[in-house]
Amino acid sequence: MGLFAAQRARLNLSQGNITAAGQWADSITLTPERLAAHSLDSELSTLARVRIAQGQSKTALDMLTKLKENGRG
Repeated sequence: MGLFAAQRARLNLSQGNITAAGQWADSITLTPERLAAHSLDSELSTLARVRIAQGQSKTALDMLTKLKENGRG
């Protein structure tokens, strides 16, 4: 997906377009390898923001907890 798509999702979120941001978030698959990739910080923080905006704060917290456990938080 890449940084560009994450930035577009963040822009959609800032404009109140949670549906479009959610479509991007739904396309992300978090594998252990992906969670360990340091180049994904912006994508993962955007994903957490989208999930919170969708009312899925538990999902966001679980994801951020996994990041912290992997030494990334």
